[in-house]
Amino acid sequence: MLRSLVGSEMCIRDRYNDISAEEVQEESGWKMCHGDVFRAPEHSVVFTIVVSTGFQLVLMTASTSAIALLGFLNPQSRGSLLSALISCYVFAGFFAGVLGARLLKYFNSQSWRNAFAIGIFLPGVSMTWYILLNFIQWGAHASSAVPITTLLSLFCLWLCCSIPLTVMGAQVGFRQGAIRDPCRVHGVARLIPASKGSIPLWATPLIAGAVPFGAGFIELLFVLTSVWQGRVYYAFGFLSIALTIVTLCAAEASIALTYFRLTSENYHWWWPSLLSGFSTGLFVFLYTVYFLFTSLSIRHIPSVLLYLGYMGMASAIIGIMMGSVAFLASYLFIRKIYSSIKVD
Repeated sequence: MLRSLVGSEMCIRDRYNDISAEEVQEESGWKMCHGDVFRAPEHSVVFTIVVSTGFQLVLMTASTSAIALLGFLNPQSRGSLLSALISCYVFAGFFAGVLGARLLKYFNSQSWRNAFAIGIFLPGVSMTWYILLNFIQWGAHASSAVPITTLLSLFCLWLCCSIPLTVMGAQVGFRQGAIRDPCRVHGVARLIPASKGSIPLWATPLIAGAVPFGAGFIELLFVLTSVWQGRVYYAFGFLSIALTIVTLCAAEASIALTYFRLTSENYHWWWPSLLSGFSTGLFVFLYTVYFLFTSLSIRHIPSVLLYLGYMGMASAIIGIMMGSVAFLASYLFIRKIYSSIKVD
């Protein structure tokens, strides 16, 4: 009997040694983060405002591109393009309010003050920055300075249309049910092991942001040439294709970044996924600086300040838009992979 027990124990031990490596491999990596991957990020309200604003910009860009492809915009009239962008942005505020309200409810930060902040953030910052740049034009007695009446009209449009639509969307979002995660969040946060990679984690969003920029910088050259050298831009079809490719590249790069971060058992993916798309705007701004010194003859200090100011604002808008796309893609990817595992 003793010999039989010893033999059984040896068989069990050999079998355990054979499968332990596979079991350890299955129980390590991204599956180990199932209890923390849906933990709310730091500064969740700010995160929600940025994501909702970026989603609004995505809808604005897609709607304006569709209107241009249908032939309703005259390429020789830049005012019609700007009017279409502003109108689409205002109406897209409703859907941004819906998304923002659902995220605020998801992060347990539901309040009307935060909903108002979604509608105030980008228009308020952009209008303040634009007024400061307009002061430079007024000081230089430039004919391109925007009259005060136009600024008041934009302010009224923002106050009377954009903010109410955002609040209406937030009301719809607050009434909907809370978003349920595939995995339950643990009460105690799991310790994150030390990174063993050769690339520091803070640099990975920059690498991910270079991918969509590389996919669209050629079309960016034509756009900059059209805006700053007085040429007419007709290729709205190519621009729409380029925007689609850039959006897909931003989404795929963010998914890859998030997956590699989770395989290293690091569940802090919210902000890195957003920054991976936002860094695209940084590369765009650096390219505009390169374009200034290689393709333009602007050397007067006020003119250089105006160029950098406008391009900085445009790059920030592109970064926020791509950041929202990157986060939403990573979030849908994470929900998909964690809904396919069984957690006790």
